Amino acid sequence: VLPRIALFYADPSRSGIPLIVDQGLHENIMASLRAVLPSQTKIYILPCGVSLSIKKLHYVHAVGYIPFEPRGSKAIGHSDGVFAPEAMKSMVLRIKACFPMHEAKSRRRIYVKRNSGVRNMINSSEVEAMLVEMGFVVIEPEKMNFEEQVRIFHEAEVVVGATGAAMANLLFCRAPCRIVIFMSTHPETPYYYWQSVATSVGLQVAYVLCPPTI
Repeated sequence: VLPRIALFYADPSRSGIPLIVDQGLHENIMASLRAVLPSQTKIYILPCGVSLSIKKLHYVHAVGYIPFEPRGSKAIGHSDGVFAPEAMKSMVLRIKACFPMHEAKSRRRIYVKRNSGVRNMINSSEVEAMLVEMGFVVIEPEKMNFEEQVRIFHEAEVVVGATGAAMANLLFCRAPCRIVIFMSTHPETPYYYWQSVATSVGLQVAYVLCPPTI
């Protein structure tokens, strides 16, 4: 959704067109919106259960797509996703322009710690300890604001972590940053998903495949 919004407002003539979003969005989502919107663009917050009467709406075609999940008992296979490189790169450039990047003397190796209650690695503590010994810094993106996440991935030399929403931050990495993602060997695992995301901004992903326990 964010690349679509950035693409729409890339045309200066649209800066006066307001944006309507749901009430209660995470503060990082709101920060990402403000980063791609022209400063004069008004954001209307729509509470749950409230409808609006609008004379004219603008629609932007999707710039990337992947089904949320297979539907129905007969569903087979899955999609690894497709993404429009120009739209993704345009969004990243607008965000980084909002948060001027000060180049660090040395780029960091980061390990993205996963704190979710599902799909965790059973030996995550051992992996973390090993990477710390190798000079990696452990980060927990859900405890960082949006600007902090953009900056730390922008400055990364190597990114290692388990598959999950936090890895979407790889969009802010710069070549030749090396990205390593742990993924399950479950038959329905979309192996090319993160590679499709990375390719859209000129990066490559290496996978460490892990057998599922259930």
